[in-house]
Amino acid sequence: MSYSAPVPVFYSHVIYSGDLTVTTSRYYSVGSLTWALADRAIYVPVRISAPIVVKKLGIMNGADVGATLDLGIYDAAGTKLVSTGAQSQGSGSTMVIFDVTDTVIQMGLCYFAVVLSNNTSSVMGYNRTAPIPLSNGVLTEALGSTALPATATWAANQTNTFSPFVFAFLDPTAA
Repeated sequence: MSYSAPVPVFYSHVIYSGDLTVTTSRYYSVGSLTWALADRAIYVPVRISAPIVVKKLGIMNGADVGATLDLGIYDAAGTKLVSTGAQSQGSGSTMVIFDVTDTVIQMGLCYFAVVLSNNTSSVMGYNRTAPIPLSNGVLTEALGSTALPATATWAANQTNTFSPFVFAFLDPTAA
């Protein structure tokens, strides 16, 4: 499969998996979206243009919360570089930010990953017509638990319509 990964947007030492300035278009909408399947990981490609040091990971919760979640970053080969471990989703319609071990991410393609423990909680992201997320490089994995695996076993999911926003907070003086 060949595709061009989306270019991340940089603001104040934060990289995230989307453009938060777009709220709707002909092809997708941005909003609070219910997680489709409990314990399904979604991997969103992000191209890193220079080495970075990730200090925190975050996600913007939607209106409905109550899940346990895990956020992480994987390299292009599917090896987990860092993750938050199982965390409470927290309050609705708020950003939640978790400390992680300071981790150097080399330039190139990586994947921001999210898994939620239920299919009733929501996070902010793009809702797109399938298979647009797949054509943009978004991959999925049915895990059977809320822990992101050490090595991803990606699936090309033709029916996935969702791309969550995941945030990486950087150390501007390192790397």
